[in-house]
Amino acid sequence: MKVFFVSFFSIFFLLVKNLYPVATCSGEICKTIPENYLQQIQELDLQFKIQYLDLLLRSMGEASAMANTGSGRVGLGSLNKFQVGVGGTASFLTNKPVNLAYKETTLSRLPNVGFSINPGFNLGVNLGWLLTKGGGQDIYLKDWEEDDDESKENEEENVLPTYFHRFNLYVHGMSLNSSVSDFTFIKPKKFGVEGDLSISQYGLDLRYMLFTSYLQQGFFRFMGMSVGVGYHRLKNDLQLTVTKANNTQFKVGPYIGAWVGNSNLDYEMTVVSIPVDLRVGFEFFKFFTLFGGGGFVKSDIDGSVLLARGGPLKLSLDPNFTSVANALTPALFQTLQEVVKQEGYLDIRITSQQKFSFSNGYGLVGFEISLGPIQFVAEGIFFANSGSGNIAIKANF
Repeated sequence: MKVFFVSFFSIFFLLVKNLYPVATCSGEICKTIPENYLQQIQELDLQFKIQYLDLLLRSMGEASAMANTGSGRVGLGSLNKFQVGVGGTASFLTNKPVNLAYKETTLSRLPNVGFSINPGFNLGVNLGWLLTKGGGQDIYLKDWEEDDDESKENEEENVLPTYFHRFNLYVHGMSLNSSVSDFTFIKPKKFGVEGDLSISQYGLDLRYMLFTSYLQQGFFRFMGMSVGVGYHRLKNDLQLTVTKANNTQFKVGPYIGAWVGNSNLDYEMTVVSIPVDLRVGFEFFKFFTLFGGGGFVKSDIDGSVLLARGGPLKLSLDPNFTSVANALTPALFQTLQEVVKQEGYLDIRITSQQKFSFSNGYGLVGFEISLGPIQFVAEGIFFANSGSGNIAIKANF
């Protein structure tokens, strides 16, 4: 979980809608550096957005879509009458670091990651129990020839399994306003990120039991197969400040050095996901159920972001460049050496809005542990290059 928080100051999405880039270089180094190199630095804003920020925005959007896919936390998708619970979903996406290049200027090893967290309350109900008279879905599992009290009661009331007993409806939701400091129990001590976050999410899943459990009770039992469709909506608002300076390697012409910048990030993002999947499960020892399956999800993502980063800029002559310094005139070489004695300040501000879709197939695997009415659910959802993890604790009735 800590590695998720380390990536919190990464950004997100693709395609420009509104852009107001600003890059300024101030201080003695910006007065001394040759004009053509200074111009390249001052033009970094647009290149920073095109080559880096857009990729990060998409990574954040895809990570949020992955977390939103499993936010229903339905497990196998089978329940008796109704259940209540609480849980959380998190995703982490890592892509290849970005190397920004513009004319004779480069920025190396910029992280390209995405992160999302999605806590919420869960409620599930069997539609047969809700809409008809009689028991829950477990009446499918009863042997009607057994001489037990519930079978007799159902026979007396003429209550038989109905078509609706095969349907289970799950809803989830939560509205949370918090700060990074509230997560001290899972974030690293030297996290270096402060700020506020707001998470609002809700959704529902409707599942149909294609096959119900076998009647046999024993060490191993087939627990059924379900198919379902969901509608999940997630909205995130973040205002973060990276208090831990990030040292980025900086190269322009014959100079090489570091831009030790502090970052501020404000973004808003809305994700709407529609997952469709098939799940099948098997029970072991009467309390442990292993399930798996696969499906497809389509997510629509709408977001905006403001990134501001500023900090000291220090440069020195590139050792590879000094080997050809003899080819320069003494006056030019002296000018280059004067630059490395100075220090400047580089500040970049970028804003962007965009919409895009995320559509992908996925696989899933998980387990349920049932101890009386209490059930613990954990599952992983796997996409082509990353995935998400879900956990929940529920009470069944």
